[in-house]
Amino acid sequence: MTQQVIELFSKHLDTKKAARLKRVTQAKLEAQAVVCTHQRPTGVDLQVSDLLEVVEFLKSKTEESDLFLITSIDGVIANHRHEPLLPTNKPRLYLMQSHFAELVQFVKTHIPSAKIFFVSQVSHEKIQTKLNEMESLGLDNTLINGTLSMKEGFIGSKSGIIERFLKQTKQTPSHLVFIDIQSDSLKKTKDRLSMKTTCIQFMEGIEDKLECNAFHQGYSSVDKYAASDGQERILKQLDEYRRYKYYQTAKALLASDL
Repeated sequence: MTQQVIELFSKHLDTKKAARLKRVTQAKLEAQAVVCTHQRPTGVDLQVSDLLEVVEFLKSKTEESDLFLITSIDGVIANHRHEPLLPTNKPRLYLMQSHFAELVQFVKTHIPSAKIFFVSQVSHEKIQTKLNEMESLGLDNTLINGTLSMKEGFIGSKSGIIERFLKQTKQTPSHLVFIDIQSDSLKKTKDRLSMKTTCIQFMEGIEDKLECNAFHQGYSSVDKYAASDGQERILKQLDEYRRYKYYQTAKALLASDL
């Protein structure tokens, strides 16, 4: 009787192993298809979920003495978040990237002649207020070479702000690296600038920014906010973010020991 039980149990285990192997094989085939077909938005050279990935990218650029690193503030370095418990119910700025200081330190140490700039689609006064807030939260603004903002009488995109700044200051870097969450902004920048330009989309900032905006607009979820009238741009951002997360999950599955 004991031998019969052992044989039945062994067959059961073998069946379970075969079924599991079949599921894993199918999952890896699907993951491989996702990885092979994943495409970055037009104009985006690199998608990252952590600014340390930008450090890894820059490790091969240490010989480029005339390099500009321009990063958007909103969605990459800091976001405004509404705090309902505050008496004024005003949005409070918070730093969202703990590794930004490490990115700056790497650039200043290994590419000392490189310049770092912040860009934001606000007036000079408003961007200065943001800088003061970020400094009070621990960001060392002395390591930043300058800020790019909208001038009086000039309203435009980030790409326009960057182009205007380069023309007015008569600067032409050999390589410009631009970090933003919006693929459209990155594409426009690449299209407008004649110098070598690497456009990096910071993916984690998309979800964070959309959550902040959804709460501010009174929506209970990002999906409801994105589905509201006239939010095609938001739907596009959300789709890019989820495709990227699906791609990252597929890569992790392929790299696993399953």
